[in-house]
Amino acid sequence: MDNSGQNILILAKLNEVCGNSSTATRIKCHLAKVGFHCILQDVGSIECVDVVLQQHQISAILALHAYHSGKILTNSRLNIPYAVVLGGTDVNEYHRDTDKMKIMSSVLKHSKYIIGFSKQMVNTATRLWKNIDAGIFISIPQAVETYPSDFSLPEYLKAHNHIPAGLSAQDLDIFLLIGGIRSVKDPLYLTDIFSEWHREHRMCFFVIIGPKIEDCYYEKFLNKIKTLPGIVYINGLLPADTHASIEQSCAVVNSSLSEGMSTAILEAMQLGTPVIARNIPGNSAILQDGKSALLYNTPQEFLKKAKLLLRDPTLYNEIVMAAKHGIETYHNLEEERRAYTMVVHDLLSKIHH
Repeated sequence: MDNSGQNILILAKLNEVCGNSSTATRIKCHLAKVGFHCILQDVGSIECVDVVLQQHQISAILALHAYHSGKILTNSRLNIPYAVVLGGTDVNEYHRDTDKMKIMSSVLKHSKYIIGFSKQMVNTATRLWKNIDAGIFISIPQAVETYPSDFSLPEYLKAHNHIPAGLSAQDLDIFLLIGGIRSVKDPLYLTDIFSEWHREHRMCFFVIIGPKIEDCYYEKFLNKIKTLPGIVYINGLLPADTHASIEQSCAVVNSSLSEGMSTAILEAMQLGTPVIARNIPGNSAILQDGKSALLYNTPQEFLKKAKLLLRDPTLYNEIVMAAKHGIETYHNLEEERRAYTMVVHDLLSKIHH
């Protein structure tokens, strides 16, 4: 099928180190490879979406996050077909807010497809929006792409004086948490218990990478971690440097209160770094405790499993192998490309009906 001349708008809340940005960029590349011309637009930079739609002669829209994109699309007077890709915060958090739920319901009511990253996410969405035809809800698991640079996280920590004199950068046991600094990611959840562990085991460090998202929480976060030895904060790295940091860590840690499908977890699984994740629905939907990852319910259980991972190389290797197999099987780039291409082709067919 000739897709040239078809302009597709991809709406997302963009930030270089957040999952939205990597997902939106990956979808753009998928569609470009099959001949579509894609315009990737940050929802925060749009004052009037109809100006963008007319300026670029947009034929169809893929909108990431029902709430963030919904604030823009509900103001459109143009009848451009669109599909909405749900965010984890849409189905786990924003639905509790009456005003946000109203915006999401308004935009989803006219969506041709509503896409979730897992069957569990789709099931939750169909329960939240019972008045919408269940047939338009579909699951497209996120794929993942990684491209590590030659960046050295241990050397970075040494150069920025995070490592006490006498400790070798190459002997560190680094546990890495990646995510924007906001309350739903709960990056402080493990900091007290990890700092206690660091006092006993000086080679263990908890490194948190991510930009400021919520001003008030960010101030609380900084005030807390500056009192805790062994906790290191980096306010952002390039994606390729983040991927290199994942490779150089003992484990990638997730402590979120809720997730849709964590990009950092998928990246770790692909790069061969074990994941220790909080046992929440978004994580348990893609991870099997003791098989492809380790799941925990409390900080104490996290510490127990982190110590187990360090002293049991057989378990470590089994988790790495199972995780890589899971990525190859369920988070395949070609499958993701095929699915989004099908969605866009179907959106374009709606123009003629």
